Amino acid sequence: MWIYGRKMNLNIRTVVVPITLLLLFLCSFNLVHAQTEPFPSTVPWQKTRILTPTSSEQAFSEPSVLYENGLWRMWYRVGWSNLQGIFYATSNDAIHWTKYGHVTNGYNAHIIRYNSTTLLMYAHGLIDQHSTDGIHWFNFTQQYGLKPNSWLNQSDPYPNEFGTIGNSEPVKLPNGTYLMYYESWNCNSKDKNPKGQPCYIPDTFWSVNEANSADGIHNWSRASSNPLLGGVFYAAANPNVIYQNGTYYLFFDYYVSANIYAQKPTNYIVESLATSSDGIHFTYIYTPSTPLLSIDSEKNFDPYCNQVGDAWVMVHPNGIYLFYDEDANVAANFTQTHASIWLAFLPYTTLAQLAAGQFGNPSYSQLTTGFFAKLMTYGKVRKRLQVPA
Repeated sequence: MWIYGRKMNLNIRTVVVPITLLLLFLCSFNLVHAQTEPFPSTVPWQKTRILTPTSSEQAFSEPSVLYENGLWRMWYRVGWSNLQGIFYATSNDAIHWTKYGHVTNGYNAHIIRYNSTTLLMYAHGLIDQHSTDGIHWFNFTQQYGLKPNSWLNQSDPYPNEFGTIGNSEPVKLPNGTYLMYYESWNCNSKDKNPKGQPCYIPDTFWSVNEANSADGIHNWSRASSNPLLGGVFYAAANPNVIYQNGTYYLFFDYYVSANIYAQKPTNYIVESLATSSDGIHFTYIYTPSTPLLSIDSEKNFDPYCNQVGDAWVMVHPNGIYLFYDEDANVAANFTQTHASIWLAFLPYTTLAQLAAGQFGNPSYSQLTTGFFAKLMTYGKVRKRLQVPA
């Protein structure tokens, strides 16, 4: 059985829920969960599909992007059931990419610049590999990261971590310490929940959690209030956090289902945004009924697309770059070659403006130079803007 694009070997059975719990559950949802198609986003993103799979390299997802010395560098996952590992590409403009191919094995992996000579890969709550050039990767001689760790088949007593830990991304704070935001759920590889029972649907709800470390490698401590989002009545996953001017901006995937207790629920995934002043207590800014990023242009290339997410966000003086992937339950092999990596660009907008629903208004000189001008050349936005002749 496939739940939200993730493979789960769940037994087919009737889920029995006490009526009081069911009523409480239903009351906790708003009407968006009866929506069978995603609500449109009000954010005027300019979208471009930038990496497209081939018959030999199927299903692109989970991008990590750095901008260094005028060069865009991307590491991304290739394959699902036919997992091929982590691949690498570069670009001069964030639109046209040169593929370098496979560089290492793994998945749910994200890369950061740790210092001037070292790149680190974080995956499954672990600091998994290191590299000096981003092409040649090496395993550490010992495990660093969250301990205990259910992904390592260790007994993990922490809330909503019994099953596994997935995508994990660090944030370096101004004082030099690190936070790690990571996803987890309660259903293990043997289809058992923490009570030793066969997994029910709520056991497969991903949650977003936080941990902290003095140096980003050693002695990680989990937040006592985990999970921060999801894990109870809905799923929240793939956290990407930026700390700027005293505010934490948490971009994450919100999993929406019309009926989570149905054996074949109608579901889709949209990108959401929440903010916080302490990195623990978050307020929703964009929700499933007002998504930050929804499904629209993607269906021109993939008519079955029902998921956009795995966001990696970067802020430049000319706007916000949101790299993400789209697919149509590609994990279930429905549309094997459609999962692609996209760029959503929001010109001349800051994170604070994005959170406030205020979007940039560039001058004509700005429109005719740089990244936005390239998009206009491709005819992506001419219909939305009246540019003087």
